[in-house]
Amino acid sequence: MTDDPDNLVLTLLRRLDTKIDRVAADVRNHTSLLNVLRQDMVMVRAAINDMARTSFTAGEAEAIHEELNRLQGDFAQLAARLDIIEGRATPGQ
Repeated sequence: MTDDPDNLVLTLLRRLDTKIDRVAADVRNHTSLLNVLRQDMVMVRAAINDMARTSFTAGEAEAIHEELNRLQGDFAQLAARLDIIEGRATPGQ
């Protein structure tokens, strides 16, 4: 009696529940990654402020600049993915 409409609805609801659990896990993981990136950015900014009080080379300044750009890019990508997961945006927006 698998063609019974009630059984089909239950089957679809179970599939939906499984997908929602996966999305919730993705959101938790993305939130954790965003928090790590925020902490990294704070630490890099603090390091820059410390270095501003001392002298450092142009190479060190460039390395810091590149690291900040990488962190900002990572942060933006994760924020965009989180927007898609939470339904605030669609892929390609």
